[in-house]
Amino acid sequence: MARFSKLFLVVMFSLSTCSYYKSTNTTFTSLGYSDADIAYLRSIYQNDLNLIIEHQINRNDLFTYLKIDKLTIEEIIKSEEIRKKENISHLAALNLLHHPYIMKEFYKYPQPALNKDSYLILVNKNYYLDENYIPSDLVFAEGAYQLIDDESRYYLRKAAYEAYLELQQDARKQGLYLYLSNGYRSYQKQTKLYNDYLLNGNEPDHYSARPGFSEHQTGLALDITCAANNFLLTEDFANTLEGKFVHENAHKYGFIIRYPKDKEHLTGYMYEPWHLRYVGIEHAKIIYEQNITLEEYLINYTYIKKQ
Repeated sequence: MARFSKLFLVVMFSLSTCSYYKSTNTTFTSLGYSDADIAYLRSIYQNDLNLIIEHQINRNDLFTYLKIDKLTIEEIIKSEEIRKKENISHLAALNLLHHPYIMKEFYKYPQPALNKDSYLILVNKNYYLDENYIPSDLVFAEGAYQLIDDESRYYLRKAAYEAYLELQQDARKQGLYLYLSNGYRSYQKQTKLYNDYLLNGNEPDHYSARPGFSEHQTGLALDITCAANNFLLTEDFANTLEGKFVHENAHKYGFIIRYPKDKEHLTGYMYEPWHLRYVGIEHAKIIYEQNITLEEYLINYTYIKKQ
């Protein structure tokens, strides 16, 4: 009798298990998954598979995320919540999951700079470079019409320098003369600049980046001006012929206006039509045409791995 009871329980358990998997597979089918999909997902997610059903993640959404990277179910669930709430792409949602403070809560949650080995390096009010960071390919900006007799202000990374020379020379062909005011700035020099604002009784965060948080340390940022703007770095530069030329053509040489108008809430900086940032022609073209910031471009057009 005991043997019969044990056999009965085994049979019932098997039937129950089959019924469960049949029910589960039916639910997966309604979300667009094939039997092959289920087998594959079971091999990588094992006991977490039920979360796909629980959160009603359909096949197209899940495999869109998996094409981006190998992700946990929890990452996919949280990304979907962000995507639906913000009405954005899967890529953007995943980037915001991993980098929620990329363009808000300035200075509150500092992180090391993103993309340090790329022309798309991100340094802003939340992403910093350490005091020892110095680009390895800095060159003196020979022929770039320097304003002040201080060579330390006029170094740029090689690609940015060569692109700027082309921009400057093409402007000159139209009778427009651009002058380089600032290029690379070291961590130590940024510290002095920031402290000078502090000592003068000003609120330094309104006028200067904190040490390590300045784009000038990348060697890819430069400030330019012209005689028509009295060689100043002001918004009026945008209204000069030189400023208009830069606005309309900088992207053709790989530059963007780093802090555009009406984007202060995203960059943390006021409009700076004089501040150029080299990112490369391919990236600059999209940023210009879409009228977006570097942060928006990174979120929507690139995958930023979790640090």
